[in-house]
Amino acid sequence: MTEVISLLPAGIEIGDPGWQFAAVGVLGKVSAAFSWAVESIRARGFGTTLKIVFNTIEDSLFDWRYGTETGRAVDSDQLDSALANREHAVRYKATKARPFVALLRHLDLPQGSTFVDVGSGKGRVLLLAAQHGFKRVMGVEFSAPLCEQARRNIEIFRARVQPLSPIEVVQADITRHEWRGDENVFFLYNPFDAVILAQFVERLKQSVAVHPRAVWLVYSAPLHAAVLEGSGLFAKRESINFWGTEFHVYRHAGPADSSTAKEALR
Repeated sequence: MTEVISLLPAGIEIGDPGWQFAAVGVLGKVSAAFSWAVESIRARGFGTTLKIVFNTIEDSLFDWRYGTETGRAVDSDQLDSALANREHAVRYKATKARPFVALLRHLDLPQGSTFVDVGSGKGRVLLLAAQHGFKRVMGVEFSAPLCEQARRNIEIFRARVQPLSPIEVVQADITRHEWRGDENVFFLYNPFDAVILAQFVERLKQSVAVHPRAVWLVYSAPLHAAVLEGSGLFAKRESINFWGTEFHVYRHAGPADSSTAKEALR
């Protein structure tokens, strides 16, 4: 009984209306977490499971640390019903901070790069990328409320931390967005289905044709990786897993790479 009392949500006591349901709900979550841990240890091993647990706990403190609101999930059916392509959107979830920072440190990206978060949501990735020293950091998001929340988060973050890079949030449908031509590092945390991903890649192809450049693309939770691998634009460089988070890294060779390759063949 003591265990049940300690697990009840704040403000609910034994004897209150519905306290039994609250207790069952909390105990159910504990049971589910325990079951997940057992299965994860079997599949991944104890060390990896411990890293995932630590990463999840640390990640839950991100908003507390900075005073932002990036962690609360948003289902696609909560988005504006009038949005074009809403049917192709997926649930908003924040990228985990520690794996993303580890990824940026791992990648050998050129100085002066422009970073783009495609489907930037509430802007957590933008805040983290702005500390890495990119020339500029940009998020493209089609939901107006998510863009507004991202801009609020950026202002709150700036009041506590001085970002190294300017941050811009653009409200746009990614299938219609016009690229300037200097964007060369793209990040996607599974923001949409294969239909929109294919259209995004096609628009990027057009941009690269007009403004030839090397391009890096990082795909987290890569459910539709086949679209990228069959696009003819990218070559897959590596699959990386940091703290239980999977990233696929792709690269499109620019003119300088082509010239180097030709010299090597002579």
